[in-house]
Amino acid sequence: MRKFLWWTGGITLAAILLAAAMLLRTLVFAGQFTQINPHFAGKCRTLTGVTGAEDLDINADTGTVYISAYDRRAVLAGAPINGALYRLDLSDPEAEPIPLWRGEGDGDFRPHGISLYRSGDGRQRLFVINHPADGRQLVEVFDITDGWLTHIESISDPSFVSPNDLVATGWRAFYLGNDVMSQNQTMKIIETLLPLARSTVIFFDDGKARIAAQDLSFVSGMALSQNGRQLYVSELMDKKLQIYARNPVTHALSPLGEVGFDTFPDNVTVDADERLWIGAHPRLTDLLSHATDQSVLAPAQIFRVTPLLNTSSRVEEVYANAGDEISAASVALRHGRQLVIGPVFDSRLLVCDAP
Repeated sequence: MRKFLWWTGGITLAAILLAAAMLLRTLVFAGQFTQINPHFAGKCRTLTGVTGAEDLDINADTGTVYISAYDRRAVLAGAPINGALYRLDLSDPEAEPIPLWRGEGDGDFRPHGISLYRSGDGRQRLFVINHPADGRQLVEVFDITDGWLTHIESISDPSFVSPNDLVATGWRAFYLGNDVMSQNQTMKIIETLLPLARSTVIFFDDGKARIAAQDLSFVSGMALSQNGRQLYVSELMDKKLQIYARNPVTHALSPLGEVGFDTFPDNVTVDADERLWIGAHPRLTDLLSHATDQSVLAPAQIFRVTPLLNTSSRVEEVYANAGDEISAASVALRHGRQLVIGPVFDSRLLVCDAP
């Protein structure tokens, strides 16, 4: 009996130690012990009245920023509310966001990633991922005339499983990133947290969809280089940025390189100098707590990446904050001497001096 108890106690202790080691490993991976050293070389102006400005795009010729926003915390709580699209004129230092579209019915417009397409003749279209309350996954298409939106159509496809971001490449063509592929809510959580590399990039062109890239881990952001020959895809749960060579004729993608981070990268934008700007979440645990409790601050990071294909890309952390100035920043967009920063949940935007 004593020997049996000794073995039982040993097995129990080993199980406890293994569980503790796995928990510690998970917390380390999630950034629970990451130290935040707030810094920024410039000053920021705070704009209020826009909640959850998770993604941005810009017409660089006019300095008009388009903003995708909705109150995710309220939606998580079951409120049947809509989000909205806004525009912000960066040429006016006193400008405030102007609402452009709020949907047509309660819960039918909950925007996520957005992408502006400009044709050679100057016409503009805005593509917007939408997660309406009825569970459909849509891409809303808007024409832009004199800064105002006209809704053209809602595009759906079975390959749009859990779209997070997209990049427009034509009048009715785009790459779309699914962050997870599971349909069951429990499996979505498991797929995200393990994490499983099941995410896909879909190319859609005039009614036809195909997989352009796969085996990714939670696609959270996408952007094209200025010449359209590189596609940048952030993998939030694998803590890296994938760089693909893009064939502008066939739209095929070929792996070209990757950039690793010690944080969770979110949306990606590309400035006029071909540098990438990436919002990131250093503590995933704080982000998850912040999602349901606005009193819990989530630290924010902004990175500037100079992609170098034949050597290591240059990665610079240009902004870090503990969450009091802005929590859970998901996107940064640089235009000239200005840097616009948007969050996943906060009811504010920052317009800062660009470093």
